[in-house]
This record gives sequence, structure tokens and C-alpha cells, in this order.
Amino acid sequence: MRPFLKAVGESFLRHKFIRPPNRTYLSGSFTCDETWESRLNHKIFQQVNVESMYYELDGSYNRTKRLAAVDVDVFVNAQKDDSFFTEVEELLYKLRLTAEACSTLPTTHHATIRLFLKHERIEDLIRILYDRLNYGIFPDYYCTLLLLDYLLKKGDFRHAAKIGALDMFQEDYSHELVRHMSLFAIHKYLLTDQVWDDPLPPPVENEDEEEIKVRVLWVQNSWFDNHFDLVDGNHICGKSLLMISSKLEGPIRQSYRLMGLALYNLWDKLEAELVNLISRVKNQSDPILYADALEFTRNFVKENLTDSEKQSKITELLNQIDSKSCIQENLLTTVENEMKNLIEKCEKNEIHAQEKLYKDWEKLREDTLAAFLAEMDKRRRLEEVNRKKLELKEQEELMYFFENEDEIDKVVEKKERKLRRPQSRLSTQELEDTYVPPEVRRRTTGNTGE
Repeated sequence: MRPFLKAVGESFLRHKFIRPPNRTYLSGSFTCDETWESRLNHKIFQQVNVESMYYELDGSYNRTKRLAAVDVDVFVNAQKDDSFFTEVEELLYKLRLTAEACSTLPTTHHATIRLFLKHERIEDLIRILYDRLNYGIFPDYYCTLLLLDYLLKKGDFRHAAKIGALDMFQEDYSHELVRHMSLFAIHKYLLTDQVWDDPLPPPVENEDEEEIKVRVLWVQNSWFDNHFDLVDGNHICGKSLLMISSKLEGPIRQSYRLMGLALYNLWDKLEAELVNLISRVKNQSDPILYADALEFTRNFVKENLTDSEKQSKITELLNQIDSKSCIQENLLTTVENEMKNLIEKCEKNEIHAQEKLYKDWEKLREDTLAAFLAEMDKRRRLEEVNRKKLELKEQEELMYFFENEDEIDKVVEKKERKLRRPQSRLSTQELEDTYVPPEVRRRTTGNTGE
């Protein structure tokens, strides 16, 4: 268990929210499985052989370094079992290396996420979602809700928090239900002893004394952008809480802002925030934050702030906020209740909108595929026309050779002169600068008497 959680108290850790829930928060109809699976009834997927299609796409990429986004979309959507996980991942990666990456269809994102979720390949899915540069799979609001609901039901709070933090990297918590479910997932994770990332295996020691050098394509820039480069779980959760809290109001906003500043290790800003809170406490009688958020921040500072002077100063400020200025209700309970109210309010609209999108996307795929085939046919016909024109030109030269013999001889002579001409000439000064005299040796003769 995390050290700073020990001081929170056993009764707090035995709270019902630490145990995995027995049901999902969203209803079973939210998955829209029937509408989603109906896409396979389209004639496009009836004719697809995924194995032969993979070899065709892979061979085409190896020859031309090109992939069509609609081809990858059809391949990913045509998956019915877990036989081609590696191939799906490989084609997604190769698509990102082409100019077609910007034309990725929305169904490609949904099909990838649903495929990995259906077969419970959560670790691989999280890895793909966090490797945005190489795979380019971005969950929309609906997929985020689908993943959060599934992971919260399983009690997998670590991965639920990772999904909840994805919108922080995209700087988009505008969807109210996504915002509250992400907040709930991150807070649940913070009350567990789960580590953010699995520990790396120990490095293999090299018994040879010889130094091994490995050639790399480039050296990674040492610049740290404090956003996409974040890897520490506390920092990611802290920045997510700060971003979410900016969309909230009242004591909930202040509570999560305080926790976010501490988790993100923004100690100077945390100190300034506490000074501001203390001045507000003196001027108003209403509670300004939740007691458990204050306790969480106090214990986190104690366990993680190494600067003893700064730690004592922040702790002193925290202690100046008395219990009368805090709400004693459980913060997580409040967030869960608000989340349930939002689900009850907007779930039906979300389902209806998503089912309509799935039907619209079928038409989009069909139109995109038709446009792609038309473009391919146009290219094929243009290549055929160019080939035919070349053949006709060669035939014309052959038929009128004797009539145009003088002109042909002039062209040949001109090309021969060009070939005989020196490719480049150095100036006298350049010759002097680059001239290296030969080594002069004394000439010896066979007559040793000389």
C-alpha cells in the first residue's frame, strides 16, 4: 500500500468504494452490440478473406510503401476472433507511416478498441492507446465511456485511471459524463496500492568486458515538454485532476485542485493556493473543500516532498484550515452520485446518437471505398493510355525511320558529343590547391660502380 495512504485510516480504506462494484454503471444497451455487429452483414465483409487480404496489403506496402486507409479499415472491421491481433497492430503501425494516416476512418478506431476489449487484451490496448505517434488510435467520448465502465466493473482501477487520463493529453474534458467518470476512476486508483506501470525486468548484465556499441537512427531529443512526455503516474493523475477541476465548481473544484497540485509536485503553486484558501476561510463561513481531500494532500506532502523546509511550511498552512471549513461527507461518494445522475439523464441520448453514427459510418465506408476504387481505376486507365502512347510513338519512329534519318542522326550525334564532353573541369586555382606532388625517389641502376 502507498505510504501516504496508511495515515488515512483503515476505516477509510475499508470504504465500499475500494471494493470492485458488482455491476456496471452504464446499462447493457449502452454497448450497442447489435447495431455494431450488423456491419458484418454488408456485402463488403461477406467477400473478405482476412488472411489473404493481410498478405495482399502487406505485399503492397512492401512494394510501394503505401496503404489505403479504407483497406485497413475493412481488414480491422472484418475480424471475428483473436487470430490476427499481431497483423492488426502491424497494419495500424504501417498505416501511420504513410500519407493516408490522416484519412483514417472513425470505424477503425472503434473496431480496434472493441476487438481488444472483446478478447480482454487490455494491456495491449493500453499500450496502443498510449503510443499515439506510432498507432494513432484515439478513443472518442463513447469509447472512453465504454472502456471506463468495463474496467470499473472489473475493479481494474489502474487501467481505468489510464483511460481517464487520455483526455488530459488531448486537453479535452468537455464531455460532462466523460469528465465525471474519468474523475471517479482516477480517484479510485489513488486509493489503491496499484502501481501505475509494471516494473521493468532487471537488465541483463554483460559478462564480457568489451564495450558494445549499437547504431541508432537518431538520438532522442532531451527536451521535456511536461505534457506528452509525462510518464510518472502521480504527475499524470495530478495534471488530469487539475484539468478536470477547472471544469467544476464549488468545494469539489477546490478539493481536486488541491490534490492535483500535490500529485503534480507543483509545490510553489500549492503553497500559494493554500495561502489563498486561508484568506478565504477568514472572510466566509461556508465550507471551501472536502476533509478527505485535505487529509489526502497532507499525507501526500508528508511522504513525497523531500525539501524539509518547504514541507514544514506547506504542512503548517494545511493545519491552519480547520474542520469547520471542510465538508465531512465523502468526496468520492459525491462524485459517484453526480455521475449516476448524469448517466440517468443522458445515457439514452448517447445510445441513440451512437447507433445513428454507426449507420452513418457504414455509408461513409461504402462511399470512401467506392471513391478509392474509382481512383484506382482512373490510375489504371491513365497508365494504360500512357503505355499505349509510348507504343504508338515507337511504331511511328520505326515506320518513318528512313524519312527522318537525318534528324535521327543529328540527335544521335548530339548525344554522343554530350557523352564525350568532360563532366566537370577544375579551374587552375582549384588544380593548384588540390595538387599533390608525387613522391620522388632516387633512381638506381644496375651499375653499382657509379
